[in-house]
Amino acid sequence: SIFGGTIGHIIIGIRVKKEKNMKQNINFFSALIRYIIKYSLGWISLLSVSSNSQNKALHDKASNSIVLYVKNT
Repeated sequence: SIFGGTIGHIIIGIRVKKEKNMKQNINFFSALIRYIIKYSLGWISLLSVSSNSQNKALHDKASNSIVLYVKNT
């Protein structure tokens, strides 16, 4: 939650931010909920991205987060 994503997220240029304020990282509790749901549901959570209009996975909906692509300059 401090860096806005995992090491892999940072390397490929994506960040996990709050849905309501895209300039702030999610807090530790939200990151923990996101991780637990993502780990528990696995591919089901990722496949849910294509089944909704916001293109959000179940773990992002549950933690009120959004994944953003950040240009590496």
